[in-house]
Amino acid sequence: MMNVSNQSTVNKIIPTIKTQWDNFTPLQKNVIIVAIAFFTLIAWTKTFYYIFNIFKSDCSQDESKTNKVFKKILTTEIGDLAATPKELLAPITSDKKIESLEITPKTALKPIAVKSKEVLEPIKSVNEPKDQSPKQVEPKVESPKVEAPKVEAPKVEAPKAGVKKTQLPDGSIVEGEVKAGLLQGQGKMTLKSGEVYEGMFKDGKLHGKGKSTIDGFLIEGNFLEGQLHGKGKVIESHSNHLHEEGMYIKGELINGTAIIRQDDSYTGTFFKGQLFGPGSKILSGDRYEGNFKASKLFGEGKIIKLDKSIIEGIFKDDVKVEAQTSVSEYMSYCGEWKDKQRNGMGIRKGTAILQGFFKDGEILEGTWTESDKTTFIGKFIAGRLNGLGLMLTPGERWEGNFLNDELDGLGRIIFDNGDLIEGHFIDGELSGPGIYTTLAGKVSNVTDTKLLTTTS
Repeated sequence: MMNVSNQSTVNKIIPTIKTQWDNFTPLQKNVIIVAIAFFTLIAWTKTFYYIFNIFKSDCSQDESKTNKVFKKILTTEIGDLAATPKELLAPITSDKKIESLEITPKTALKPIAVKSKEVLEPIKSVNEPKDQSPKQVEPKVESPKVEAPKVEAPKVEAPKAGVKKTQLPDGSIVEGEVKAGLLQGQGKMTLKSGEVYEGMFKDGKLHGKGKSTIDGFLIEGNFLEGQLHGKGKVIESHSNHLHEEGMYIKGELINGTAIIRQDDSYTGTFFKGQLFGPGSKILSGDRYEGNFKASKLFGEGKIIKLDKSIIEGIFKDDVKVEAQTSVSEYMSYCGEWKDKQRNGMGIRKGTAILQGFFKDGEILEGTWTESDKTTFIGKFIAGRLNGLGLMLTPGERWEGNFLNDELDGLGRIIFDNGDLIEGHFIDGELSGPGIYTTLAGKVSNVTDTKLLTTTS
């Protein structure tokens, strides 16, 4: 109920408003009515908008306090509207726990925490004390300074940026350390002609592991003063076909495989570029196996033809000869006969195996293999190797000029590991200082195979 003072005030205001309203012109009255209607329409539109949004949403915790108040008003019984404004504006409680601190999928904090942990764990092993617990490594959620890419910044190839390139007076481009105009150590050299050398260098030449590209061939392996020395191979650059592979001594293939053409190859022991002793070769699809002299069958062997037919027997220069067989208590012979003796091509088997060319029962040229696998290859006089030839023993290769089965004159001894002794020999012994070269390229003066003075 209104009090007396308020009623008196109302009684005074109403006549005043009526008097003022009567003083307005019809046009003014219409304008006022339209304005009141317009603002009333806006007010009701806004009211219905809030009411619609309240019932449409689930009234989540992020809704404004205004929406909550409206919803409470609309759901309050008319009899309770006498509540004070403070009661209407009181916080609305809920039985549900507040979830405002829970990180939703839309936040960027969770993925940042995961990525940061993955990145910072390796940093711990480098920069942090060993006794620090993993929990101390995990970054704070608020930290915006974690940048994953920075961890991967170091690269192995970074030192290449410091490789020095130098152009020599002849137009060659070298990469690496140059001393007195010569490349030393790890480096690369590109000649004006297009030849490329890369690997370990000594005095401007490949010395150690390396490779080179020359005249369409890729040569790689172990080098000594610019030449293959040790295991290596030669490949045709344009076709990637193997050309040679095996053991080399100062650029010369001594044991392995040489492919002359795509379908023609030779495998075995090489001397002066030719196949000698036991080996094999393939020519136009036919395979030759047996004993060789100058890359041709010379003694016992066989030819497996392309059509799978096989020719076996005694050969001279890849041609089979007519052979007769003789067997005694201590040996056997298969080959050519003349005047009731071994004359011509044949093979004699006993305590030793001799195969090649015989005259008057004695071998003159071919291969002589002892029971201990020592093999002599070359020409023989009275059963002894004489002249240019080879002597192969387990682990060693002796080559040069021989006299009665011993090196006599210039020659060299090659060991299976690639070490080499060169010099002048008498009766199989060095005559004066010789040169001992290891596979690694260390050179020494020697005598009687004993090291004397290291020269480099």
